[in-house]
Amino acid sequence: MDCVCVHLGAGYHSAKKLHVYKELCLKACKEGMKVLEETNDSVAAVTATVTVLEDSPLTNAGTGSNLTTDGSVECDAGLMEARSLKFAGVGAAAGVRNPIQVAKMMVDEQKAEPKLRERKILGITLLTYTYIIKSISGPGVSRWAAERGMMEVHPSQLITEEAIKERKKSLKVLTQAREQRSSQEAALDTVGAVCVDSQGNAASAVSSGGILLKASGRVGHAACFACGCWAQTYCNSADESCTVAASTSGCGEDLMRVSLAKQCCDTMATAENQSEAIVNVFRDQFLESPFLSDVPEKLGGAVILKCDQDVIELSLAHTTPSFIVAYQTRQHTKAKVLVSRCNDEKKVGTSVTVQGEMINLRKKRKCSDP
Repeated sequence: MDCVCVHLGAGYHSAKKLHVYKELCLKACKEGMKVLEETNDSVAAVTATVTVLEDSPLTNAGTGSNLTTDGSVECDAGLMEARSLKFAGVGAAAGVRNPIQVAKMMVDEQKAEPKLRERKILGITLLTYTYIIKSISGPGVSRWAAERGMMEVHPSQLITEEAIKERKKSLKVLTQAREQRSSQEAALDTVGAVCVDSQGNAASAVSSGGILLKASGRVGHAACFACGCWAQTYCNSADESCTVAASTSGCGEDLMRVSLAKQCCDTMATAENQSEAIVNVFRDQFLESPFLSDVPEKLGGAVILKCDQDVIELSLAHTTPSFIVAYQTRQHTKAKVLVSRCNDEKKVGTSVTVQGEMINLRKKRKCSDP
């Protein structure tokens, strides 16, 4: 049942860079499958997969991320596991090379047995359970990670020459008081991954450098519960189960207002026709959402993995010009890359493009399975 699926962000992917995008997908999926085979742990695998994406200057995550108005890198990340329903979010993290690894640490701590410790409050010594952090942002991220052995890096190490050029270009546009879309060669949007291990447990993750020239301290959807990623096992009346996991990408402020990741999973869990279901959820919960009635162009994307009885159903949807997704299973020697494009530029932000794949499995699972 092992499966790794990655996406490089909903945005624009130029044809001349397609070969390097594909190479990055192959590398990320290969690393995720390696960790799955070694650990049989979807959380560890999805973390390793996204770490590869964060380390690549091609993506808007980790090294090479979009710069803030102050000229610094501040990243968001989120991770969720289906079996435990534990989620962790990291926001506006500076000086952290791989924010997804910080999110994994927080998920691991939530899953561990709570420990008693002494605390002094107003001079009174109390015996309390250790407080488990589920979300953290700003300067506290690097301090929290350093306390647990993660090496801090100087914020300048995360800045690339390409990011500096894009910041200068956008600042020039702002000073001229003209509206202009970000360059098509600029860093793309939020990246992410979804993994399923041999026990049917899924984990989903997202990582992002945020929008170009964002205000310092801004936190996007990647760090927010139900918005950037979601993973859950759903049971029906016949004691059968399916596990659904999603990773989203797009304009964070819009995705946060509709909790798109959870909406996708809840809808797909009970749907018989996955293609119709993904179209409906994007239309009803995103494009025509009353919470986004003041947004003329809604840009977003999602990859959803559904494990149901003897098949894995992979669905992707986006309202952006393009979306690149790749997946690999134990049966594949290398990942299969899917490049989805909107055929009509005039429909970008107002209609959804969908694509899907069905992957055969061998085992039927029930809710009573361990």
